[in-house]
Amino acid sequence: MNSDKDATSGDSLNQVASVLQNSLPGLDILRAVTFDNLQFLRTARAAGLQSEQERLAARLGDDDPRVIGLAARRAENELFISGLAAESQRARVVPPDVNKDTWVLHGFIRDEQLRGVPNVTVALYDRSGNWIQQLGFAGTSANGYFRIDVRSLANIKPPLFVHVLSGQATLLHADDEPLTPELATVLFHEVIVTGEKTAAPPVESRNDPVAQPDTWIVRGRVTDKDGKGLSKLIVSVYDKDLLFDDKLGQTETDSNGDYILTYHTEDYRDVIERKPDIYVKVLDQKGNTLYSSKKKIKFNVGRVEIVNVTVGQ
Repeated sequence: MNSDKDATSGDSLNQVASVLQNSLPGLDILRAVTFDNLQFLRTARAAGLQSEQERLAARLGDDDPRVIGLAARRAENELFISGLAAESQRARVVPPDVNKDTWVLHGFIRDEQLRGVPNVTVALYDRSGNWIQQLGFAGTSANGYFRIDVRSLANIKPPLFVHVLSGQATLLHADDEPLTPELATVLFHEVIVTGEKTAAPPVESRNDPVAQPDTWIVRGRVTDKDGKGLSKLIVSVYDKDLLFDDKLGQTETDSNGDYILTYHTEDYRDVIERKPDIYVKVLDQKGNTLYSSKKKIKFNVGRVEIVNVTVGQ
């Protein structure tokens, strides 16, 4: 008899949990609207404070204690408005869906006034300050939101640290809060940064290329077993099914063994839609294959894929 009651109780709890889960998005939107309304009221108050400050300053001067006090109140009110905007943005974030093979890191990059910072790069680094290229990077949107989807944690050794970069290699912020990724989980994270902000992927040197949102770059270095760069070798990015060999094209390594291939989304839309198996091949000037990668590369818009090759292994 008790087992029947327990089963009924369990079903009821599951139903309540399901209702609550389905209601959360609506509650978040309600919170966001509430913050928007408060923001509207505070903005109206800001206009009144500014008008009063200007009136008193014209009569008493900027150094008058009452004018200084109003300026401080205005600054506090502006910061409060920024805080309300930030809370509204958080409430509107749709929690990412993950499966057992995925880890997602997402959140906001903000300035000192809690405003979202657009067009900066977010990436994950190890304790020694090395970018973990396997995990990729993300650029922030207009409101400072970023999202990094990780589909493999193989050979990743935590802890990880969030770095925020501007330009090609200018570090804006190195987070000291350690992160431990786990598959099938989502982690929300926020960072406050200062300084000038310009978007770019993490790079190894300031001379590396910048991947724009509509661009995919494959680059790397071809060396021999002793680490010496090999020049005038042909690097080809090709499809296993031989559908796009000519379209994906090829390039030559320079005197240091470096190569780079750049693809723009609109020019390769048909490649992306077919989801081909893309690989890197290295040939000599006579067309002999010296290397062919075993691991396929995904056409990932906005990313720099680094494929270093050792010939002769």
